[in-house]
Amino acid sequence: AYNNKGNALSDLGRKEEAIQCYDKAIELKSDYAYAYNNKGNALSDLGRKEEAIQCYDKAIALNPDFALAYNNKGNALSDLSKHDEAVENFKIAAKLGNEEAKKWLKDNNVAW
Repeated sequence: AYNNKGNALSDLGRKEEAIQCYDKAIELKSDYAYAYNNKGNALSDLGRKEEAIQCYDKAIALNPDFALAYNNKGNALSDLSKHDEAVENFKIAAKLGNEEAKKWLKDNNVAW
């Protein structure tokens, strides 16, 4: 419920409140990869890319097949001009079936 409330708040542009909800979800279920991913998204939207990457890393550690977390991490790395690291994350996301990552790789002429 806290994760979903965080999503609703994030959709309303209330990112700091959303982060608090994701933190509560994580407090109640420390292995909830989606809450880490969603917290990462809110942090990224606030320009806090390094913190976002830490959240994506935690989500990936909890669920190594979490394609969306790899894609989101790739976006944050790309925003930080860490192109090589971004490409590696997009490649993993693409191999796991993430269509956004496939499009990014294609648009940037990167074979995967």
